[in-house]
This record gives sequence, structure tokens and C-alpha cells, in this order.
Amino acid sequence: MVADYTINGRWSTTASASYLAQLPDSYPRRMPQNYDFNSSPEVDRNINRDRGDITRTAGNVRFRPFEDWTATGAYSFSYKEPDKMSGDLYPAYRYNYLEFNTEQFMHSTTVGVGYSTLNKFRRQAAAVPFEINLTYAVVLYGRNVPNNDLVALESVVYF
Repeated sequence: MVADYTINGRWSTTASASYLAQLPDSYPRRMPQNYDFNSSPEVDRNINRDRGDITRTAGNVRFRPFEDWTATGAYSFSYKEPDKMSGDLYPAYRYNYLEFNTEQFMHSTTVGVGYSTLNKFRRQAAAVPFEINLTYAVVLYGRNVPNNDLVALESVVYF
């Protein structure tokens, strides 16, 4: 679900929410002998895995100080339920070891600036319709997620 709202000619906002239901599957895996020991010669070739579903919410504010320039700021929260594992070859507690550290959550923020020639192109004041965006994303807090900052440069040409 996404909702956009234009406050005025310079300010707009977006709110979004999503839910991803992950379907169960089966896969082979070495069976740990305790919760922190994943290497074992014992393998269950048909573990029943029900991956946790994922929920995400986000909010974004865009400011257009000039016709061709945009500044953005966003916040998002993501949550992944823990995985559930089961099987028939080994005791249940050994399958439970595979579930450790599969729950995830993350609070993150993104800021960016962009330049676009789309409005100028519509008025025939620019020869090529393109956009270029620079964004910086950072994880504010999370569990069992990568904590790496990200800088992205995106170039889009319309034809």
C-alpha cells in the first residue's frame, strides 16, 4: 500500500506499508549439535522450513527548492518473523537450533538529492529527459541485519 500526498508545489510526502508472506519449503542442511555449532557430519536432506513473514513501513518527505532539484528524507522500519524448522530424522531441539538468529528488524533512514530535466524537456528546453540522484542510507538500529552505510548514484535516461 502506498499513499502519496502533495502538500503544495514544493512539498510532498509518501507513506507505505507492505507485508510479504513467505511460503514454506524444504531444503537440505547440516544438523547442528548445539545452538552455536553449525558444522556437523549429520545432514537432514528434507528439513521443513517456514520462513518468517516480512512487514515493512516507511515514510518519505520530498522538497523541491527549485524546479529541477529535489531533496528527500525517509525513515523505514522492517520486521521479519523468526523462521520455523522441523523434521523427522533428529530430535526437535536440534531443528530449533536452526531457528536461532533468524528474527530480524531494522530502523533505517535515507537522505538524497536529485536533479531532473523532465520539466524542461516537456517545454522543449532540454534535449534529453534524464534524472540523476545521489542517496545516502544508514541503519539506525537493527538485529541480525547488515549494518553498512550505502551511498548510491542513480542515473536515468528516458527514451
